[in-house]
Amino acid sequence: MTEAFAKPATAIHWLGGVERAMPVVFIHGLGADRYAWAANGPALFDSYAVYAVDLPGHGSAGSLQDNADLPLLADDVAAALEPKFSTPYCLVGHSLGGAVALSMGKRYSERIAQIVVIAPAGLGRNLDQTFLRCLPDLKTVEDARSLLERLVALPRHIRLPMAQHLLASLEVPGRRDDLRAYAGILSGLERRDVPQVQATWIWGALDSMNPLDADGFDASVDSINVIPDAGHMPQIESATKVNRLIRLALSRC
Repeated sequence: MTEAFAKPATAIHWLGGVERAMPVVFIHGLGADRYAWAANGPALFDSYAVYAVDLPGHGSAGSLQDNADLPLLADDVAAALEPKFSTPYCLVGHSLGGAVALSMGKRYSERIAQIVVIAPAGLGRNLDQTFLRCLPDLKTVEDARSLLERLVALPRHIRLPMAQHLLASLEVPGRRDDLRAYAGILSGLERRDVPQVQATWIWGALDSMNPLDADGFDASVDSINVIPDAGHMPQIESATKVNRLIRLALSRC
C-alpha cells in the first residue's frame, strides 16, 4: 500500500526495554502524547522493545494534514514506523489511538503481529461531545483538570501535573486548530469506519466518554475484557490489570 504522506508527521519515541526484542508501539488518545503510557510502557521493558508515537497534532509530532481521516492517520503512523522495523510489531492503542491501530491492522496486516485496543473510538455507544468541544478551548488548569476528570471513574486519578501538561501542550502553535479538526473526525466516525480486526479488547465498565456497546460488535470480536470500576482510562485507573492483559496478548506473538 502506498502511504499518503511523503514525510510522516507522526513522531516515534523510544521508551525503553530490550532493543532487539519484539517491538511494541503504544498509540495515545486525543489530546494526549507518549507520556500517557507512563504506567504501562515500563511494565514491558524486561521483554520487549517499547516505543510510543505522538500522533499528528500531538506532542512533538507535526501538524495534522488538511482533510485527514482515520485511514490517512493509519497511513501516517505506518509510514513513520516502516523504516524502523524489519519484522512485524505489536500495537497498543487507546481511544483515538485504538481506532488508528485497528485501521492499521486492516491496511497493514502483514506488518503487525498483535493488536491491543482500549476503548477504541467509533465502536462505543457514543462519544462525549462536551469533551470534544471543550478540549481545544481550555484556558485554565482548573478547567483542564475538570475536563480530564470526565475520563475517569474517580477524580483522584487526575493529578494536577496532568492538567498542567495538557494546558501547556495547547500553547504549541496550531495545536488548538488540530484538536478542533480531530473533534470533527471523531464526531463523524461511524462504526463501519473502524475495522473490527483480530485484537485484544479492553474497556472500562464505567466509561462515559466512549461507553461500551457490547451488542454492536461483529462475530470477529469473541470477547471483551471489561475492567470494573474503571472509566475511559483503565490503563491508568487499573494499570496492573491492563498491563497483565497486554502481556498476555503479546505472549501469543
